[in-house]
Amino acid sequence: MQDSEKIKSALLGAKRIVIAIKSNPDNDALGAALAVFFALQKIGKTASIHSLTGQNPAEELNNILRKDSQEQILFSFQGSVSEVSYEKSKNEINLFVTPKAQPVKDDSFVCRTVSDVQPIQAHSLNPFDALICLGINNYAEIESAFSEDPETLFQCDIINIDNDPNNNHYADMNAVENYPCLSQTTACLIYELGESFWGKKTADALLFGLFSSPQNAKTDKNIPTIRWLTQLGGNIGMFLRSAGKSPSPETRLLEKVIRNGEIKGKTKGVFFSSLTAADFSEAGATSKELGFVSEKLKSFFRLNSFLLFWEIGGKKVRGLIYSDNPEIVKKFNRSYPGDFKNNKGIFASPETSLKNALRAAESLLP
Repeated sequence: MQDSEKIKSALLGAKRIVIAIKSNPDNDALGAALAVFFALQKIGKTASIHSLTGQNPAEELNNILRKDSQEQILFSFQGSVSEVSYEKSKNEINLFVTPKAQPVKDDSFVCRTVSDVQPIQAHSLNPFDALICLGINNYAEIESAFSEDPETLFQCDIINIDNDPNNNHYADMNAVENYPCLSQTTACLIYELGESFWGKKTADALLFGLFSSPQNAKTDKNIPTIRWLTQLGGNIGMFLRSAGKSPSPETRLLEKVIRNGEIKGKTKGVFFSSLTAADFSEAGATSKELGFVSEKLKSFFRLNSFLLFWEIGGKKVRGLIYSDNPEIVKKFNRSYPGDFKNNKGIFASPETSLKNALRAAESLLP
């Protein structure tokens, strides 16, 4: 993006930052706002949220975070300790702390539940150094929202992030790309800002926005972006929990397929991925869940061609291929024994290691 270096410099130099969200934000916009908030938090900045309509988007963002939060049990002890140990069984864990001073007073320890969520604050019209505008395509909307204190707009850097091709490029710095969703534009900008802005919470928020916008699957940036975010430790748990669901084994397996995959072939037209035995174990899944994975790669991600290999028992390797180009499937049919039909097939590799199987299959890609 043309202004990414200027944006990075402005954010690093700013002390007070406000994130302004478009009117009536959808989950795509809310995910983008959360991602920017956590990216700023990663570089040690604090930010507040402002809505052009006078609504309180911080409340809605905090509701999303509360649904995604995990409560923890905190045991605190005041005093010097000589030993800490624990005993764990299937349904119970006991924590033992041995204080140096005996006997132990009842008021020297406490146990309570804590949450990993820090509330996002709504903006009050105080002076600020930088204003980040998300999904706002003209300056008149901003002037109207800050009409009570118009001077503040002349004293700050304005950063315009949008995916609308009709955006007026009104700001000092513009990150406007014609993508199907705002979270994709935001992800591309955060990537260009550099590793200091990256983190799991940012990745989770961007995945929330991306998966809330299935039309984003139309862009060739979708798979590489989601792969990058899963490699940062992000997952779609925030998206699922906001809808009252929890990540299933097949969903966790799909995330691993995306994380491990990349577009390969001489024409860069085949999504190529693999799963180790450890991947199945960590996801709590088996090869039975690969039907779900295959269907999502076709229907949600709209991949025209993909190839997936996985380990069985550490000594066998199996493969699955799908392509709307029948010549690709025929090439694998001639090279591997298996069950092939029209545009798909499941087959066995003669190789006993996943690494060698991947290398041999890659030589067949167009």
